[in-house]
Amino acid sequence: MCKFWLPFAVVIMTAFLGFADTVTLKTGERLEGKITGETDKDVTISVRVSDGVTDERTISKDDISSMDKTPPDEIAYQAIKNLRPSENAFTVSAFDGDIGALQGFLDTCHEAKVRNRLAGAL
Repeated sequence: MCKFWLPFAVVIMTAFLGFADTVTLKTGERLEGKITGETDKDVTISVRVSDGVTDERTISKDDISSMDKTPPDEIAYQAIKNLRPSENAFTVSAFDGDIGALQGFLDTCHEAKVRNRLAGAL
């Protein structure tokens, strides 16, 4: 049973490590990455520079015009939204594992619009 959950765990972890937040500076510069920290005075964002290379920047909130944070439920949903196993792709037990992973996500998902989209796939 554990071997069937491993691919889903990898997908979910990749999604959470993905880049989904945007910080727009007053200069007009847009930084797309993952906000890794925030205080009353500044925001720290990890920005992808190139494949395998990231840069962590700390920016004063005085220099920020807007921030767009993607909810964790949406990030997780994006990782599994196109999961469509064909009827001949897995054994019955493997297919049950896929359904279990999707159902597990639904059980823990707090974002209603994400739950509704995934429930339609089941």
